[in-house]
Parts: sequence; C-alpha cells; structure tokens
Amino acid sequence: MKRTFLFLAILVIAAFLVGMALGQKRTDASADVRKVIEAYNADLGRYYASGDVDSIMSFFAEDARQMPPNGPALEGREKMRAFWKQAVSWGRWNFALTTVSVTANPPLAVELGRYKLQFTPGQAAPPGMKASVDTGNYVCYWRLDNDGKWRVVYDIATSDMNAQAELEKQNEATLRRLLEETDKGNYAFWSEVFVPEYQCHVPSNAKPLNLEEHIQANKSMYVAFPDFRHTIEDIFAKGDKAVFRATLRGTHKESFMGIPPTGKSIEYTAMGMARFRDGKIVEMWLEADFMGLMQQLGMELRLVEAKKK
Repeated sequence: MKRTFLFLAILVIAAFLVGMALGQKRTDASADVRKVIEAYNADLGRYYASGDVDSIMSFFAEDARQMPPNGPALEGREKMRAFWKQAVSWGRWNFALTTVSVTANPPLAVELGRYKLQFTPGQAAPPGMKASVDTGNYVCYWRLDNDGKWRVVYDIATSDMNAQAELEKQNEATLRRLLEETDKGNYAFWSEVFVPEYQCHVPSNAKPLNLEEHIQANKSMYVAFPDFRHTIEDIFAKGDKAVFRATLRGTHKESFMGIPPTGKSIEYTAMGMARFRDGKIVEMWLEADFMGLMQQLGMELRLVEAKKK
C-alpha cells in the first residue's frame, strides 16, 4: 500500500515537473516568436504605406487566407496579391499593427492584436470612396516554414466600425456628388458612377432609359435652361438605396418641348431614388413636377369633354 502511494506520488511530482518544464519552454518560445512577429509587423506597415505589394506577400504563406472586415475571404497568396495590387492603386494605406499576445509552439503560433488603418484616396479611387480611419481586432495564425521564416497562414480581422453605416454614407455622398457634377455639366462623372447596364425609370416612358438616353434627356434641360440647378432639400441612404428631394430652378432661354424661350424663371420639385451595387448606380427612379413646370411656361390645362356616342 505504501509502495503504491509512493509510486503515485512520484508520478504526480514527475508530471508536475515535466509540465512546468514544457510550460517554461512554451513561454520562452512565445516570447522569442513575439519579437520576430513584432518586427515583421513593423515591416508590413512600411510596405503597405509604400504600396509594395510583392514585399507584403512575402510575409504570407502560399496557401494563406485573408479575411478582411466586412469583405469576402481572399484564398491563396495570388488572389491576395491581385486584390492588394488594385487596392494600392486607389490610394495610400497606413496600417499600425499592435501585437497584444503571442502563443507559440513551433512550428505554429497564434497572434492576437489590434490594428489602426488610415486610408487616403488617390485620383484612381472609386467614386464615393473617401478618406477614412478604421480600428479593430485581428488574429493571425503563423507557421514556421522550411526556410526558417515565419509566415501568416490565416489573417482574420474584425472592425470596430459599423460597415453598413459606412456604405450608406458612401452611397449618399455619391448621389449628392452626382447632382453637383451634373449641374457643372460633368458627364464624364456619369461614366464613373453608373454601371453600363444602368436603367432609369420615369413616369412618362413605358420603357426605362438607358445611360445614353438619360444623358441626352438631361442635357436638353440645361440647353433650354442654361442656369438650371439642383438645391438638395433632403438626402439619405438606407441599405443599397439612396434617395433625394430637390428644388430645381432655372431661366427659360431656349425652346423647350415646343415652347419658345420665355425668359421666365422656373422652380419645381423632384425626387429620385438610386440603387447601388459595389459603389455604382444600377438603377434610378425619378419623379418630377413637370406639370407645374409647364404651367409656369404658359401651358394651360383645359378639360376635354367626352364625345357622345
């Protein structure tokens, strides 16, 4: 009985000592690996800021997977490379990566951290893409490859921001800018903000207008009313749609729908709703008080009696 107890005691003590030794080794390994990862993160920050995508990719394994906040997963280093090649063409990305903890058991390690991202758009940025600051958490799963370098296998990030709210802000800003650029006669902006298959629904047309038809209809208003302008009264976005209510004003200087120029100042209201997809407008629905406009230009309404059979 005493021998059995002594044997069990020895086993417990041995297990405890081995556990302490392994724990100490794991702690030492984690501290060493953390230093390496923190140095890598400093380099990554510089490479993102300079747009050096090839150097960025050298820190990721060939089979890496990146899961950005509120976006689709990027599977494989080459897909990540293609994504970031396009992203850096849009502007400057300043990442600050702060390691919170590292748990390592080589050849594997898990890093928990915080990030801060500051984006400054360039001229090639998509319409509505504004300067922004984002913060959040990330988890990186690192692997020690055969060449002795640690590389990221999984990069998973979660943002502190409400992504839907930010998207709605961008859509609202794009719609606002569309009205402003239209008043300036900048139809080049239309080709940037509308998809090629765009359709515009107006009450007077049985069929939707395509992009070119909508441009020509719009231009005719600015020919007849050279000082034609939108005053935005309300504008907001929800989901994939943005809505505006505006007062339109101008001076009748050229013929409009068969009415010779009158020199009159006109004012009427209009409302519109745009549906967005990936930052561009796919469809619009427009309603305007054209009856009020025509009456201001002198058109009279008369009742027509029904013919008797």
